Amino acid sequence: MFTEYEYENFVNQNNNFKLDVARTGDISKHTHLIFESNITDINEFKNKIKNNNITLEIGGTTIYQMKLDFLMNFNDITYENYKFILKIPDFLNMNLYHCLLPYNIIRYIINYNNNDNQNIEKITLFGKKISLSTEEKNKLVNNLHDENYQILYSNYSSINTNSNQINIKLMFDNLIKGYFIQGNINELDELKIQFNGQIYNSYDKLTLSLISKKINENLIYIPFNDNFKYDDTNLNSFDGAVNHSRIDNVVLKFKFSNIQKNINIFGLSSNALRYRDNMFASKYAQNNIFYEPFDESKWIKKNKIIDITKNDHCLISYEEFTPNCEYCECGNCKNNFAADSILTCFEMTTSKNNFKCPMCITLWDPYVIYINKED
Repeated sequence: MFTEYEYENFVNQNNNFKLDVARTGDISKHTHLIFESNITDINEFKNKIKNNNITLEIGGTTIYQMKLDFLMNFNDITYENYKFILKIPDFLNMNLYHCLLPYNIIRYIINYNNNDNQNIEKITLFGKKISLSTEEKNKLVNNLHDENYQILYSNYSSINTNSNQINIKLMFDNLIKGYFIQGNINELDELKIQFNGQIYNSYDKLTLSLISKKINENLIYIPFNDNFKYDDTNLNSFDGAVNHSRIDNVVLKFKFSNIQKNINIFGLSSNALRYRDNMFASKYAQNNIFYEPFDESKWIKKNKIIDITKNDHCLISYEEFTPNCEYCECGNCKNNFAADSILTCFEMTTSKNNFKCPMCITLWDPYVIYINKED
């Protein structure tokens, strides 16, 4: 077995940079992205690429997708020899077995929004290629092989409220060992994790400082089991993880010292690529890897004290209504629902104009999010 280091260049295609990984070794592991740009200021460059995604596909199947601004939290971009260099975090990296996939294309894609790629002249992927001996290769080829890796599930939220108390419904449906929370962390005073209307964990500012790992001013990691770190990649580190596919409604309830505009939540999960007979499959289903809420512009907000004579809790999440909470009321049956629950149902409807009340099955009206307080 011997190791070589290689540079491979992306090709610019219709606002996307694509790279089909060359089969010059039996195993590859890619460690750095290198950008050449007409921009020379690091902060300006970081701002240009922060909303862009890197995707890994094998045989047309998405293995992971991550935003570059998340990766920059762990290894800041450096500028050397007129090139910007971004290291891929080790805990999100994986080996790719070319010798076990003779018929599948391994492809990286960097998606660009609008015309931001006009500032990018070239992107290069750097990593190592490992060549195995005949004996080592035959041992791999002739046996079932699982390559475990950690994966991020992303929940991006643009906050459209004038309140410092924010509830975000998560769309994760896999085993999660902890949450990364991206936002103005210094202003986070309280966090509650709620499962099916019941508080699972509650953290004040002191508790957060004691049990969370602060990556920087904008990112913290909160584990379900504080005996394990986010960069511990062995399967034992998922002892105490929570299977979100078994929970109907997961809500994070934030309280900040000031009004916030954006909060991004990442669930840290695990999967494995199972290789056998020149084929591969993900060991566990991967859904909602990358979730961005829809535009709520169709809905308006009003203040209105809730009428609890019909129901005093949400009929979807079973969450009790509290002062200043956001809720929706069906104009026909007058049942009340937590706003985040009804908006999730609305988003999952194929035709938004035919959205129906979950209880009376009539077309939904009015499109109003009420705030439970006096007008």
